[in-house]
Parts: sequence; structure tokens; C-alpha cells
Amino acid sequence: MKLKWNTYQFYGVAVLLMIILISGRFLVSGNDFSYFFVAGTDFVEPSKTVTPIVVQQGQGYDGQFFYRYALNPFDFSQTNYGIKVDLVPYRMQRIGYPLLVWLFSLGGNGVLVPFFLVFVNMLAYLGILFFTQRFIKFSKGREIQGLMTFFLFGIYMSLARDLSEVTELFFFLGAVYYYFNKDIVKFSLLAAMTVLCRETSVLALAPLILIGCFNTIQYSKKYLNLFWFGLPVFIFISWKWFVGMHVESEQLISGSGNLGMPFVGLYHGFLGNLDISTTKNKLQLIFWILYFVWQCWLIIKVISAIRKNKQQNRHILMPLSVIYITWLTFAVFLSAAIYIDDWSFVRVFSLWNMTGILILIVSRNSTGNAFNIYSCILIVLTLGRLIIRP
Repeated sequence: MKLKWNTYQFYGVAVLLMIILISGRFLVSGNDFSYFFVAGTDFVEPSKTVTPIVVQQGQGYDGQFFYRYALNPFDFSQTNYGIKVDLVPYRMQRIGYPLLVWLFSLGGNGVLVPFFLVFVNMLAYLGILFFTQRFIKFSKGREIQGLMTFFLFGIYMSLARDLSEVTELFFFLGAVYYYFNKDIVKFSLLAAMTVLCRETSVLALAPLILIGCFNTIQYSKKYLNLFWFGLPVFIFISWKWFVGMHVESEQLISGSGNLGMPFVGLYHGFLGNLDISTTKNKLQLIFWILYFVWQCWLIIKVISAIRKNKQQNRHILMPLSVIYITWLTFAVFLSAAIYIDDWSFVRVFSLWNMTGILILIVSRNSTGNAFNIYSCILIVLTLGRLIIRP
């Protein structure tokens, strides 16, 4: 007997997962949404913030910087609102998420911003499900495959810590959907928002843009499309240039620090987790291994689906395969800074993994019961960990 799901059931599961995660963290925090962006004393001075927020000892996490720019996305100073930004150009290039929160919170209202940092990501999470369902119908996939969306563990981390992967993935899925539906204007605008959420999404969008430009020149001759295909890249480069013009030169950085020799970063990242002198470290190592095993398992399944390369939907499968292989190559060269903890590599790989899921949907390949059971267990463990840990 085949299990059948409808759209309402998918949304029901999504809402249930969000309720468990968000309400769990909210209750643990003492009913304070500022707990979600994990502010640390190394960068935040509690006495100078615009409203009282939860601050813990140490460096905190990236959400504290998204909070800062949600208060004012156009403030280029390094220290303001009680928060010192470590690297202004690096943080400001990911302006998409805090800009949305700034708009929702009526221009960065300090009381509203902590709530809307969470709320915007919740909407984006539902948006991910929406475009996944639309993509399944468009590619004539099986509805049950939409369940794989819930296996994106990095999205739960982003939801729990006010990070930008949820909005990035929402805009990316929208861009992909409209790309294959040949609505180039909507693709262009959503692609622009994608790169403004996370610059690494350029790796995923570049193949679509290049293939689109080639097809325009070679076949459709609709040369106005070249403008729309180039617009996301132009907006991204222009924003980086604009930010660079407004900050001190010594703050300008290169992302090359996150790259290294093949597999070296992965090797050293694993070694960095072998200190099991405390219970916390032991649990972190276990989670690291659990996520890494899941990642390798998914890669095998996606590569297998690409190799079969069925003739139907080949015009969809080919560009998605290029994106996936590009990201796989990129992952091999990432440094230990990405692999040192699962908070990083699981989040960073969210878009890559979603591309793999789209490939499985297009090829109508099943992930199998063993993989699905393993993934469901990992969802439960992930939610529990995110609720308990700051």
C-alpha cells in the first residue's frame, strides 16, 4: 500500500516542526526572542543595546550580526547599537535577510526586530515547502518526495539561530522554479535576492545564468533576456562595490580563507572534534559523524540518479546536475573553518542538499526506507539539540 500525502498534510508537518522548535527555544529562553540570535559578550555590550537582549559569555554566533543589520541595514560603522561587527563587508554582503526583517519590523523597531528575525524565517520555511510542491507538480514528480524537504537539517539550525540559509533557500527555489517555467523576470529578481542572502549561492545560480544566456543567443533570440540573466550578478557586484566604498580598506576581506587543498579541511575538521574530554565534546562528535554519514549517503543517491539520466525531464536534470557537481567540487576544497563543527557545514550545505533533492524529484528516485528512517531519527535529535543548546 503506497502512502499518499496531500498539500495540507505537508504544511501541517512543517508547522508542527516549527512549533516544536520555536516554542521549545522560546520557553528555554525565558520567553525572549533575542535568545535566538545567540549574542556573545565578545561583540555585544548589553548596556548599550537599543533594548535589553539575552547575551551569553563568548563569541556568540552569526545571528547577532543579522540582528544588528536588521536594526539598520545601511549603517556602515563597525560599532553601533551596542554591537561590534567583526568584518563589516563580509556581514553586509548578506544583507537580504536583515533587510526583509527591517521592512517587516517597521524600519528596524528595536522591540519588534527579535520577533521578526524568527517570523521571517518561519515564512521562508513555508515558502520552501510551497516552491517544492510547485516544482514536484511541474516536473511530474511524486508528491511523497516532498517529505525530503524536512531532511534539510541546516534549515532547522538557521531557524533556531536567526541565520540566512532559510531565506536564501526560499529565494533560490523560487528562482529555479521560474527559470524552468521560462519566466525570466521573476527568476532574475528572486536570484538577485538569493545572492544578497548568501554570496555562495552564486555557485548554484551561475550554471543557470550561463545556460540561459547560451540558449538565448543560440535559440530564442530574445536578447532582452540577457539583461535579466545578468541582473542578479550586476546587483551582487554593485552591492559589494558599494559596501567596499563605505568601509575602511583594512576591513576588506577575501573569502579565500574558507578554501584549501582538497579534503584537507575535512580531515582537520574531523580531527578537531576528537577531543572527547567532556560530555559536550562527545555529543558534538557524535552529531558530527551522524550528519557526515547522512551527507555521504545522500551524495551517493544523487550521483546514482544523475548517472541514470532518464530522457524525460533531461532539460531540467542537466542544469541541476551541473549545479550539484559544482557544489560537490566546492565542498571538497572547503577549509577546516567550515568543517570544524556541524553548525557550519550542515548549514552551508543546505542549498547543495536541496539541489540534490530536486534531482531526486525530477528523476523520480526514492531515497529508500533505511535512509528515510535514519533521517527522521536525525530530525528528532536535531530538534532536541537545538532546543536544549543556546
